Amino acid sequence: MKEQKTDSKTAFELFPELISGIKKPETKTRPKAKVQPITRPEPAPMPPGKISPPQPPDLGWLQKDERRGKRISAGAAALLLMPDNQYRSMAAEIIGAMGYDIWTIKSLSQAVARAVQCQIIIVDTEIIGRPEQSALHQKIINLPMVIRRYIYYAVIGPEFHTLYDLEALTLSANLVINRRDLSSLKTILTKGLRSNADLFSPLIQAQKQHNTAPIDKILPGPA
Repeated sequence: MKEQKTDSKTAFELFPELISGIKKPETKTRPKAKVQPITRPEPAPMPPGKISPPQPPDLGWLQKDERRGKRISAGAAALLLMPDNQYRSMAAEIIGAMGYDIWTIKSLSQAVARAVQCQIIIVDTEIIGRPEQSALHQKIINLPMVIRRYIYYAVIGPEFHTLYDLEALTLSANLVINRRDLSSLKTILTKGLRSNADLFSPLIQAQKQHNTAPIDKILPGPA
């Protein structure tokens, strides 16, 4: 059976005598809406060569801001592996005044043996050389995080930019200090320790609620 095709007709064509007096409406063609293309600003062209890292922080505030931290709990220790000079004496005096027991270690082997027994470790590249080639550095960065996060590890050297987090991150350290800024060590350490506590305290509190935090560890920093 063949399908019948019907042509579509208007009422004016089907019933001309009935609606002869009615004016046929004009067919208006609706204009098409103009679609405006979305224009987005072109990204700034990348400079030639490598992408520059963030700049070291401005330390202009350092001489004006002597932050006062409370003394930390008794028994907390700081290990200093630094040359026997005025810088080590200055560091020992400042950190001791913050409440830490000072361990001035003279040999690298002693430092390696006692590293996990302290809350702060400060080393000078004059003693350990390149950190990535140092046995002490390798021991610290390879500690399990359940131990490592309770140790505040700072590296001193003339090649570093003080409080430059990106440099510290590349070393897996918590802090880098340039020797020329050691006169402001108390301010530098207090700021760094507080930032460290702000980062890890929520995690430690959550672990304590679930009884998964080490009971013999304290987070380094002013109490």
